[in-house]
Amino acid sequence: MELKNHLIIRTYKVIILFIFVINDVIAQSSKYTVQEYIETYKGMAIKEMKEYGIPASITLAQGIIESGFGNGYLVQKGNNHFGIKCNNGWTGDTILKDDDNKNDCFRKYKDANESFRDHSEFLRNSKRYASLFELSITDYKGWANGLKSSGYATAPDYAQKLINIIEENKLYVYDTVEYYQLVDNIEGITTENTLLSNASSSDMDVVVFSGGERKVLTRNGISYVIAKEGDNSVKLGQEFQIAPFLIKKFNDIKKGQAIKPGQIIYLEPKKTKAEKDYHIVKEGESMYSISQYYGIKLNKLYKRNNMLMGQEPKAGQKLRLNK
Repeated sequence: MELKNHLIIRTYKVIILFIFVINDVIAQSSKYTVQEYIETYKGMAIKEMKEYGIPASITLAQGIIESGFGNGYLVQKGNNHFGIKCNNGWTGDTILKDDDNKNDCFRKYKDANESFRDHSEFLRNSKRYASLFELSITDYKGWANGLKSSGYATAPDYAQKLINIIEENKLYVYDTVEYYQLVDNIEGITTENTLLSNASSSDMDVVVFSGGERKVLTRNGISYVIAKEGDNSVKLGQEFQIAPFLIKKFNDIKKGQAIKPGQIIYLEPKKTKAEKDYHIVKEGESMYSISQYYGIKLNKLYKRNNMLMGQEPKAGQKLRLNK
C-alpha cells in the first residue's frame, strides 16, 4: 500500500513538473504578439524606407512572416528577421536550419538593426528586385506581388499573405508622406530634454513623423516623443491611439507618477539592451533617467548591474547596458 501511494505521489510530481516545463516552453516561444512586433520595429522599418525606398509596410509584413513575428528560430538565435540565406558572397556569421535542404545556411546578425539594413541592401542591390523600385512607395500590393514573382519566397500565396497582414494591421499608414518625411539630424533637442542635460543631437536617431506640433523620433530603434506641459498618459494615449496603461508600461511610470515636460516618452516597448555597452554615470542621473535615455527596460538595467530595484547609482559608476 505504501509503495502504491509512493508511486502515485511520484507520478503527480512528474505531471506537475511536465506542466511547468510546457508552460515555460510556451512562454519562451511567445515573446511577441503581432502587434508588439509592429510597435517594436516600425521605427526601424520607417528609417529603412527613407534611406532605401522600400515601403515600411512591406518590410514589417515580411518581418512578421519570415520571423514568426519575432518568435522564430532564426530571429531568436541569429537576429535574422527576413530569412535571408548565405548567398551573394555573404562573409558574415551564419546559422544553420533545415529549410529547402537539411542544414541550410542563413545569415546571422549582431542585432535587429543589422538585419533590417541587410534586408534593404539585399533588395536594393539585386537586379532581381530592380523593377520594384519603379513602383510607388504606397503601392504595397505591387511590391507584394513583385516580391513573389521575383522569387523572394516559394510559397504560392506569399503575396496575398503580405497584403493580408498589411491590411489587417493597417501597416500602409507608415508608407504615407507624413512618415516618409524623415530628417537625418535633430536641431535644438538638447534644450528640450530636461531629464538628461548631457544629451546631444549625435545621440539621437531620426524624426519619423513631423506633422502638427509634435515630432516623433526614434532612439535605440524605438519611437518616442518629448513630453510637453500638460501631457499625461491619457492625453498621449489619445493622440497616438495607444492605451494609457501601455504608455505607463512602456516608460516604467508608476501609479500616481506624473509625466514632466521634457521627459522622453516611448510609444512602444523599450529594449532589453542598449546600442552602447556601458554608461558612466554623471552627477544627477538616476537609473530611471538612464533607462529612458538609452531606451532600455528599467528592470533589465537593474538586473544587469546586480542592483536592487530602487537603488541609485553614484557619479562615476560604470553601468552595463548590454550583457
